[in-house]
Formats: sequence, C-alpha cells, structure tokens
Amino acid sequence: YEVVGPTIRDGAIVYDQLSSVNDLPVGWTDEQDGGKYRLKRRGDEALFGYAVGPHSWKKFLHPPMQRLWQAQRDANGFHIFAEKQMAPKRAFLGVRSCELHAIEIQDKVFLEGAYVDLFYKSRRENVFIVAVHCGQSGGTCFCVSMNAGPKATFGFDLALTEVIQKDRHYFVVEVGTERGAEVVSMVPHELAAQNHKEAAEDIVAQTAGSMGRKIDTVGIKELLYSNYEHPRWDQVAARCLSCANCTMVCPTCFCTTVEDVTDLSGEHAERWRKWDSCFTANFSYIHGGNIRATVKSRYRQWMTHKLATWIDQFGESGCVGCGRCITWCPVAIDLTEEVRAIRESEAPRVAGAPEQDRDDSLKKAWFRHGLIGMIQTIERIIGEHSFFHGMAEQHLKFIAGCANNARFPEGQLIFREGDEANHFYFVREGLIAIELMIPPRGFTTVQTVGEGEMLGWSWLLSPYRWHFTGRALEPTRALTFDGKCLRTKCEEDHDLGYEVLKRFTHIISERLDATRLQLLDLYGAHA
Repeated sequence: YEVVGPTIRDGAIVYDQLSSVNDLPVGWTDEQDGGKYRLKRRGDEALFGYAVGPHSWKKFLHPPMQRLWQAQRDANGFHIFAEKQMAPKRAFLGVRSCELHAIEIQDKVFLEGAYVDLFYKSRRENVFIVAVHCGQSGGTCFCVSMNAGPKATFGFDLALTEVIQKDRHYFVVEVGTERGAEVVSMVPHELAAQNHKEAAEDIVAQTAGSMGRKIDTVGIKELLYSNYEHPRWDQVAARCLSCANCTMVCPTCFCTTVEDVTDLSGEHAERWRKWDSCFTANFSYIHGGNIRATVKSRYRQWMTHKLATWIDQFGESGCVGCGRCITWCPVAIDLTEEVRAIRESEAPRVAGAPEQDRDDSLKKAWFRHGLIGMIQTIERIIGEHSFFHGMAEQHLKFIAGCANNARFPEGQLIFREGDEANHFYFVREGLIAIELMIPPRGFTTVQTVGEGEMLGWSWLLSPYRWHFTGRALEPTRALTFDGKCLRTKCEEDHDLGYEVLKRFTHIISERLDATRLQLLDLYGAHA
C-alpha cells in the first residue's frame, strides 16, 4: 500500500504520501478560528495532536481533475479510448471521525442509485483506513453537534487513540475489520488493560467537551425552508466574496463541471471532469439565463442544500462539523452563526399547520412566486421603462429571461475596471458611482447613476472587459441582466440586436462625455 497521511507543507498540515513516521507533524498543533489558521509547537511529541487542515480525503477518492476519455482522429474517422479505472492501493493514516462520515456521504453520492461512478468505486475499494480519535478539537470544530465525532464508530480497519502520559507515549488500538486484525497481528502489541481503555475514553470525552463551535440542528430543515427571504441572506452576501473556498475545502461537496480540450492540430481530444462550485457565477447558467446570478442566492443555495435539502436527497445532513468552511473563509463567515441568527429572529410558526402540508405549500409557493412571478414582474418593470419603450413584446420577454434581482450594500464594489464584463444593471433604488483610475489622482468619480437609470455597456463590445469601476454609494436595489445570455439572443434575432445596440449607443455616448469633462477638469487644474 501507498501510505497517505498528515504532513507539514506550506505552513499547514496537509495529506500527502508518507515514507516514514518522521514525515508526520510530530510535536505540532494548529490554531483555528474564523478566517485564521496557524501552526504552533506543542509541549510534547504527539503525532496527531492537531484538528484538521485544508485537505480532506476527498482529493484522493474524488480528485480535483479526472480525465474521462480520449479520442484520436485518423484517416478512417476517430476512435474513443475509455480511461482506465485502475487505482493504486492506499492506506489512509490519521482519518478523523468527521472525515469518515464525509466519506460515507460521498459513498451515497457516487456508489448508490442507478449511476455508479466507476472511478470513485475503484479508488474506494482499494483503501485501508487507519482512523484516529481526536485528542483535541479545533477552534471551528462542531462535530458533536452533527453527531459526527470526535470518536470514530464505523468505517475503519483500525482506529487509534494517542495517549501521552508523563512517563509513557502509546496508542490504544481498536480493530474494525479482518484486514485490520491481520495487520495488528504482525505488529508488536499487548492487550489493553482497563486503565489504558479509560485513558483513551477520557481523551475523547475531553475533546467532545471542548468544541470551538456548536449548532442547534433541531428542525433545521424546516427552519431554512421557511426563511428563503430572511434579511440575513442579504447581510451575509454583503461579506461573501463568492470565492468558493468553503466548497473546495469541504469534505462532502461533490459538484463538478466537464471540459473538452483538443491539441492544436485537432487530431487529439480529451474530456476532463473538474471540481466546480455553486459559488461560481456560471455554475447555474441554463440557456436563457443564470438561475443564481447574485451572491445572496448562491450562498443561500449552498447553506440550504448543505443543511436542509441534502436531508431530502440523502437522508442526512451534508455537513459533518469539521469547521473547514469557517477556518478557510477569507472573511470569516460562520455557518453556525448564520443558522443561529435566522433561528433567533424567526417569526412564530402558524399553529395547527401539518408539517407535510406546510412543506408542500412552501415549495409550491417558492416555485410559483420565485420563478414565474419573478420573470413576469421583471417583464412588467422593464416594459414600463423609457429605455425599453417601443420594443416588441417578444423582445421584452427575451430580455426579462436574462434578468434577476440584486441588492448591493453601501460601499460594495459591483464591478472593477479590467475584470470580465458580462452584466448590465437597471437601478431601481439607490446610487452607484462610476469611477475611473486617473493617476496621480487615484479613483475619480466620472458619473453617478441613480434610480431609473441604466448602467453598463462593456458587456456589449469585445473583449467584454469593464472600462470603469462601479461602487454602491448607498444601499442599492437593481435588476441585473446577464450579458452572455442577451448576446446569444441578439445573435439569434438581429432585430433584437439592433434595438439593444441602438439604446446602448446613447449610454456609451453619455459615459464618454462625462469622462471628457473629468479629463478637462484634471488638465485644467494643472494648466
């Protein structure tokens, strides 16, 4: 077996191939809090005296990149070569209880149902697991709340408890499988006495009582289902960078995308599967528009799926309480705190309403008002605006299908000069500053756009990069339009394309005039 376990690299404890005990993080521990991770020395020589790092075992069972097949072209056409599903035999050393629960969840995703992932299956069948009961909790751990730790109760061949006493350093070993028993039989050992067992149990009990976080999971599915429009989503969206760190470090997230690549000659092609995230802007793009165009909708999707709809899908929560999403969030967003805030401010339930009836009505209402109603409302709003006056009804439907609602708190950067431009905005309420970097003055406000005005034309002209920076000067509500979606429709319907271009020409002209005035002011000041 290839032994994989914890080792120190780049200032963190990560999982990688080990060649000896010396590769383990001997005498090191970690300090974790929201947006914070640091290594520090312990006062002993513990081999597993830490919580968890940024890696999870998912990277070995469900790797970030997986080639699915290759194709080669020749004179007779092309031939497809399936990727071999052979996997190396690996021994996972140092697997925590929360991680065993995460592996069990991914087993349900990839091994159960009508479609089995054969790549995952081959890796999973070739793993020998040595678990380690946690001897200390991290500052962001809450596995006790999720019934996922700190003591491993299943899924291992062997499980260790590291015991460090004044005069002795040893491991209490539990055997989980026949393979585990076979390995133990080849290792010098002695039968654990009662005091050894009690010492191991005390360590796990102390760890369980020192969790850095906790979460109340009672009725959590119904709590989140009934609070789709809670103001807390706006508050967390104002902080969230939509960077996808939480999903990348999560041991249970499994979303992927597929990418086809070819060589320069066009003779060879490959299809790759890569990790993706519900936080990426294009993840929910379907022909006609992006279902979740705002950060608010994407964070709500992630947390509600993880803690609620996952239960409907797989019969258990998608969270195991490892705390990685809290530790590795750059702005320290804490899902335990978000659940607590929603729970504390939730309005009382209607007495006497049956649970199933309430769930069904919520889902139906959400579909009816959240999708159909939203499109109809947007169509009415833009149809009444002078910018779209004179457009055919069919064209208004096309444009409404590319739109979504968005809110921006005061000070939020909406777009940045030089970044990819794929949206434009209709300001319904609030004020947005259009800024230009002019050395040596720094950011200079070229124009302000307020209620009833349109913002953004860079999406229309290749290479689709923002020419200015947009920043909310006060809390702002707007319709955001998917530029990619509308460009596609304009290519298909040239009459629509002409109507759109004719209207945005005026916006481009106004922006250039405003920029000219700022430049005149700049050089006039130095005349």
